[in-house]
Amino acid sequence: MPQRTWTAKEILGEVFRRLNTATDLVNSAGTCKPWRRAIIDNASSLRPHPNRFNPNLLLGFFYRWECAFLQRVLGPFHFALPAITGSEEGHYVKPCDIIPAENTGGVNLALYNWLLSSRDGFLLLKSLSRDVVDLCLCNPMTGACTFLPTAAFRPEAYVLITGYDVSVSECDDMAVRIRIVAVKSIYDCSSISLQYQHFCSTSWSGTGSWGPVMRSDKIKKQLIVDADQGTELVCGSTIYWLGHSTSIVPAYSSVAAMDVCTGRTRTIELPKQCRNKYNFSDHVLAMTSDGRLSLLRNARRCRGRGHIQVWVHNTGAQWFVLRTIKVPNLCFQNGVFWPRSGCLLAEEEGGQQLLINIETGSSRPITCPYATVSNEAGFRYPYEMDWSTYLSMMNPFVTATVSMCSN
Repeated sequence: MPQRTWTAKEILGEVFRRLNTATDLVNSAGTCKPWRRAIIDNASSLRPHPNRFNPNLLLGFFYRWECAFLQRVLGPFHFALPAITGSEEGHYVKPCDIIPAENTGGVNLALYNWLLSSRDGFLLLKSLSRDVVDLCLCNPMTGACTFLPTAAFRPEAYVLITGYDVSVSECDDMAVRIRIVAVKSIYDCSSISLQYQHFCSTSWSGTGSWGPVMRSDKIKKQLIVDADQGTELVCGSTIYWLGHSTSIVPAYSSVAAMDVCTGRTRTIELPKQCRNKYNFSDHVLAMTSDGRLSLLRNARRCRGRGHIQVWVHNTGAQWFVLRTIKVPNLCFQNGVFWPRSGCLLAEEEGGQQLLINIETGSSRPITCPYATVSNEAGFRYPYEMDWSTYLSMMNPFVTATVSMCSN
């Protein structure tokens, strides 16, 4: 049997597949042109585990107000989303305008106008029409689109998790590329557990099937988990939600966590300083660039308006304040965290939206197409590029971008 002859590019591709972190790949891409070209050509098969923030991954965010609208955020890679000539006003567009009609198999994608989850370039959509029962999983950057049945029960939330979230050591089934977790809180005799079901796909096309309906162990008595759509934080293989007490004056008191690989649940007590009894919107779950659970807190009551405290939960089960960010005229209404870019979307008094880098503390304004209804726009979902697409767009002229990401 003749032996196969490997080209230098193929050999480099095999080497780069064994690099686990995005930083290693980005640093390798900045080494020389042949290495960068090998990474670009093999980008679709690379699945680096994110281990630091990269603001360049941020493409925009979706409003879920009557239907899903994408608000673009200009940046070096905003061209990753195709422009729709004549259909965009104020830099926003519907998902159905981006996906090519021939990719939908004759299905009217305009009916899928309600966004359920967003992760690494993928969108999970549903229709508000009673005549349409399937879900739609699509990727506006690639034009890929597939349809799948709903969960076996009516969940409070669908959570998208991709192969970029789970490292090699966390789950046994590393063939899973896309995972959708349907979740519902079950209350029984003042205690709570989570009912859940997994949809698993071994390809980036999203074809797969639902697994059995499962139920977690009881989490904690007298705790209500805020598991509504869009309130979760995905950090590695764990989904986090804020939980508040059932006392007469409710306040966020804990973080509920579920490991998607094992189904195990646990609770993490919030520090006393963060148990706000007045305004639930003063808290946003986040993560640090090295993957630790974090809490962004509007510290207006202890330091005056315009301060964000970044709390971090360390391995010793203790919380500490990592930094305080000063943002004049800050209003924490409808705060949203971008997990890949490390940015917080917040508002100033008067409705001006700000993009705040939680590591550097820098901020910049972004234009809102819904100037009169920004506080009523419902959930806002971050839309970020996946790492493989980012790597595939590298070329010899983006050395500055590579250097900024690797520093």
